[in-house]
Order: sequence, then C-alpha cells, then structure tokens
Amino acid sequence: MLDLVEQDFAPSHYEPGEVLVGDITYLKTPSGWLYLATVIDLATRKVLGWHTANHMRTSLVTTALEMALGNGALPGCVFHSDRGAQYTSKEFDTFCENNFVYQSKGRVATCYDNAVAESFFASLKVEFYYQQAHPGGLGTTHEIARWITFYNTTRFHSAINYLPPEREWERRRVQQHTLAAKPAIRKTTQTVQKVDSTSHPRQ
Repeated sequence: MLDLVEQDFAPSHYEPGEVLVGDITYLKTPSGWLYLATVIDLATRKVLGWHTANHMRTSLVTTALEMALGNGALPGCVFHSDRGAQYTSKEFDTFCENNFVYQSKGRVATCYDNAVAESFFASLKVEFYYQQAHPGGLGTTHEIARWITFYNTTRFHSAINYLPPEREWERRRVQQHTLAAKPAIRKTTQTVQKVDSTSHPRQ
C-alpha cells in the first residue's frame, strides 16, 4: 500500500473532503479502557468522523470513517492511516472498496507519517482529558463528543490561520462553489451577448 500523502499536511494543498487522516487512541476510565477512532479532514482540520468503543476491532474505524463519509468527505477521497491491524484488515479493505475510498498508509513505526492525527490526540489529552476525572462508559463518550464539537466550532487552529475548523470548512466550501460556478457564469454571459447581438444588429 502506497503513502499518497508523504508527510504533506499543508491545508492549502487539498480541497475540503478530499484527503482524510485517521488513527486510534486509548483512554483510561473507571470502567476500563475506552478506544477512540477519528477521521480528520486535512484541508480544514475538521473532525468529520469519530467513534468510541471498549474494543479495537475493525468496526471501530469503519464506523468513524462511515460518519466522515456522511459529513462531507468526497467520493473517491483518500484516507491516510498507519499500518495498524484494523487499517490493514480485509474487512477495512472491503469497506473502502465498497465506498470508493482510496487507501494511503504511512511507514511502519513512523509517527511523523500521520502527524496530524497524532497531534489531534495530543491536544485532546492535554487540553481536555488530563484536566479532569471522567465517569467512564457513555459518560466519557458524551464528554468526548462535547470536546470534539468545541474543537470543530470554537477552538482556533494555527494551521488554518487561527480559525476554528468548522469556519474554515465553510469558507473553503464556499470558495469551491464559487470557482465551480465561474465557467457557467462565463458561458451564460457569452450566450446572452450572442443573443443580444443577434437581436439587435448594427445599423
């Protein structure tokens, strides 16, 4: 499996929903270990998908990616990850094939190849998880949901000009639609000019 990202994490090099990165982390709670899988958009740093479970089976990561596909990831997008067992499983491979997702894998034991995902988990733990006690189970999942909402909608991000990811996502999507509309606008203008010149010939 090729590395299609090659440590190029610059937001400006991608369109929203075009290239995603994902990983798994684990959180200790009173009720046992809780595993969190996330899917992050490289262009805007928005968390498009996530899922928690008390196991690390492949369904943990496919559920997170399925959420991302429903939250704006583009058909034919690239999903970049490490070479963990969940991401190299036949089940995950089949999921990606069925959902038109191209896979990209970093090198073995090289965290820098998935630095954006690693950085997100570091922020989550330092800014949120290590700051307070957690109830475990669904209570912890609800707390994670609230923090991810805060991260997406409120927290400033240095990689995207100190905007919250959700705001950058909206800005870039508007930009996408504007650029896509320009050829149609030019074509409409040319058609109007042509009709106008036909209707009002020079005297």
